[in-house]
Amino acid sequence: MIVWQDLRFAVRMLAKNPAFGVVAVGTLALGIGANTAIFTVTNAVLLRPLAYSDPGRLTVLSSTAVHDRSDTRGFSWGQYNLLHDRNHSFSGMSAVATEAFNVTGSDAEPEQDPAGRVSDDFFGLLGVRPRLGRGFLPEEDRAGGQAVAVISNSLWLRRLGGQPGALGENITLDGRSYKIIGILAPEFEFPLLGPKVDIWVPRVFEANYLTPKQVAAGAGYLTGVARLRPGVTQEQAEAEMAVLNREYQRDNPQKPDADPKRTVDAVLLRDRLVANVRTALLVLLGAVGLVLLIACANVASLLMARALGRRKEIAIRAALGAGRRSIVRQLLTESLVLSVVSGAVGLLLAWWATHAL
Repeated sequence: MIVWQDLRFAVRMLAKNPAFGVVAVGTLALGIGANTAIFTVTNAVLLRPLAYSDPGRLTVLSSTAVHDRSDTRGFSWGQYNLLHDRNHSFSGMSAVATEAFNVTGSDAEPEQDPAGRVSDDFFGLLGVRPRLGRGFLPEEDRAGGQAVAVISNSLWLRRLGGQPGALGENITLDGRSYKIIGILAPEFEFPLLGPKVDIWVPRVFEANYLTPKQVAAGAGYLTGVARLRPGVTQEQAEAEMAVLNREYQRDNPQKPDADPKRTVDAVLLRDRLVANVRTALLVLLGAVGLVLLIACANVASLLMARALGRRKEIAIRAALGAGRRSIVRQLLTESLVLSVVSGAVGLLLAWWATHAL
């Protein structure tokens, strides 16, 4: 009963001075919302482990300028084969390339969906199993192999109605029929190829935007994903990739990807994915932490000034018999009401800011 009375009195006192309440709630809500939003993004991008098996050993391989590590490009099919066959640093390696398909057939409207071409061992390398069905087989990754596809959960629901019987059915991609052999889990994603990939197919050497002659000539369009062997460091793997790259340059001096000014970089997948945002997120996290401290200090000053302005009221309550304990409890109740309201508004701001980020 006493607590209920304190709450009612706290609300009445805050309602008597709405300007103070709005300023205090707005100040705290801004600090709470900003901190929650930035920490949520930082946790998702920098702290939370990637949803793959033993992600700390997954490495990205790309062609990099010797004197400018930010200048990264894809490498060729021939260069990938040399790295794949001769390396001793990785327990597995897969080539990946961006793709896009015009999807037709079924009762849905035609659409163009982002896709990825990958080596047959791609899903096994990541330690990911499709939600339904299976991944690719080695014979499906060879020239003349069966046209098969693994699709995302969203494409399965959108075009095939989420029916388990869709496995084994055909889907038409760029006018060619592909057999659906697997459906991925809703949470699966591979950001290296973009935020949303709906279709996965094998045979990276059959990319739609390149002719067989361009592939054979050394067009650089592939990115490598590899898993470090136990006991092998990133630096050791990168040193071996540099040696193998020099071998390729020596054996293929006329090809465009045999540029002596470029080497093959081996970067941990986590570092590659956050390379462009790590510093910005850490700076923002520190900045919003200071904002929250400043907000708390400002609200504390406001409460102190308000308490000094209520000296006469507190003195009258004490003269009427209110004990020190009850007076402190009432002031704490008012602060608690401010905190709860500020927290609720701050969570709404955080929800909006997180989606915006």
